[in-house]
Amino acid sequence: MLIIKKAVKKNTLSDELNSVNRPDDMLLKLRAAIVPDEPSELDGESVTVSVRHISLGVQTRRFSSSNQISAVYDWVGSLAIQPRTFMLSTCDIAHLTPSMPVTLVDKCLLRMVEGPEHALTNADVSGFNIPSPGESLPAILLASEDM
Repeated sequence: MLIIKKAVKKNTLSDELNSVNRPDDMLLKLRAAIVPDEPSELDGESVTVSVRHISLGVQTRRFSSSNQISAVYDWVGSLAIQPRTFMLSTCDIAHLTPSMPVTLVDKCLLRMVEGPEHALTNADVSGFNIPSPGESLPAILLASEDM
């Protein structure tokens, strides 16, 4: 019985180590780490943004009115690994760029569109060089697993 418990524990630890070192898992951790803190409901300077996510449906979150659209890209990218590239748009603005103020989309429902080759990735928005599936992680990412 003790041997079986040790084998199960060893397999569990091995699975955890393998999952931490997968590029997709690290990408989600990095994306989540750079999303700005959500302001409280009592903060009068907050902006409410909703996004129709491709796989998760409508997601809603508050942002500080001083944030830029890049914060929205970071947040949306932290929700799921797919799509790896995407664009956000409104009825009036075909492509929201990261440098736009988030106040432009207060109380708007944004549309998420899986992006073509030239679409922004979360890496473009935040300055991270995220490896594609199958590529090895840079040493700096491996060292950041305490995030």
